[in-house]
Amino acid sequence: MESATNGHHADLTSAIRGVVRHADGHGVSAPVVTVIDQHGHQIGRTTGDGDGRFTVTVSGAHPRPLVVIATADGHDPTAVSAASPGVTDTEIVLSAIARLRGIVTEADGTRPVVGATVAVADSRGDVTTARRTGVDGAFEFRGLTAATYTLVVTATGHDPSAQSITVSDTAVADIAVDLRATADLTGTVVDGIDAHPVSHSQIVLLDATGETVATTATDTDGHYRFGGVGAGEHTVIANGYAPAATTVDIAGGRVLTHDFVLGAPAT
Repeated sequence: MESATNGHHADLTSAIRGVVRHADGHGVSAPVVTVIDQHGHQIGRTTGDGDGRFTVTVSGAHPRPLVVIATADGHDPTAVSAASPGVTDTEIVLSAIARLRGIVTEADGTRPVVGATVAVADSRGDVTTARRTGVDGAFEFRGLTAATYTLVVTATGHDPSAQSITVSDTAVADIAVDLRATADLTGTVVDGIDAHPVSHSQIVLLDATGETVATTATDTDGHYRFGGVGAGEHTVIANGYAPAATTVDIAGGRVLTHDFVLGAPAT
């Protein structure tokens, strides 16, 4: 019978020993270690101890090199070529992975935001993965490596959100994201004599406290538009030869239209 060190086959009965570690050198608790031959046939399997040490008994003659595969919850699997059966220095390093999960709701926390896009960007700003929230507003990412990411959430009719998230080892990071619902306010300004559009009329939007939120001007067709307006009571003012003002109650996620008819110029 040929030996594992001088021939082309593993001994008929031998053992492959070693340890499965984290990148920092600490042992991975209870790793599953599987040995396969060149044809992909499983020829040995065991579960390591709390320190990651293992011994796999291999029976029969098998073409070398053999392949040792180590897996563990919360880690990427790793495969290495087996050292000669019987040695004790087979070392396998597993990279820890983590989960990032959360829920996206309206700013008041009462309603989930369905179909929001949740993107994960790395430290260079490159988006590594993205997905949409479900009917419950929930999302989950698996297989992230330990690092700091930027979590970006966007949804139609809402202000976008971005926050820094640190994912460490096998921990599960739970994130709650609140999005502020917004609306579009649009309309047309015409004069009160012949209903011609009033161009270049200054339109001012005030919040409930009287503070200016935004200003714009009508185009040549008398149209104006404010995008991303927060929910709540607002006052919109159309300036011209006869200014007009009105109060509108804006509901998030909607498009509200309000038209103005300005009075005739003084003679």
